[in-house]
Amino acid sequence: MPVTVRLIAEFVAKPERAEDLRELLVGLIETTRAEQGCVRYDLWRSQEQANVFAFVEEWESEADLQKHLAAPHLQHAVGQLDELLEQPLALRRFDLAG
Repeated sequence: MPVTVRLIAEFVAKPERAEDLRELLVGLIETTRAEQGCVRYDLWRSQEQANVFAFVEEWESEADLQKHLAAPHLQHAVGQLDELLEQPLALRRFDLAG
């Protein structure tokens, strides 16, 4: 049985580019949710810092996640991140703890 992959991708936008980043990330949701193996792909915004966003993701398998990471729509968005982010994208993987 495949192991579900769970991760959080955190983005810290340059404050003056927060809305641009939000629009870019929102634009990924529909296409990504239609990808094979996507269980969950939700975008969250910090209540404390309006320039901080996070995707909470769950994938049926590592192979599905890798296909997503190589997808043209995601690669196009990644190519725009340098001009929008204040600090590098942080990807953190999680296992169910309880």
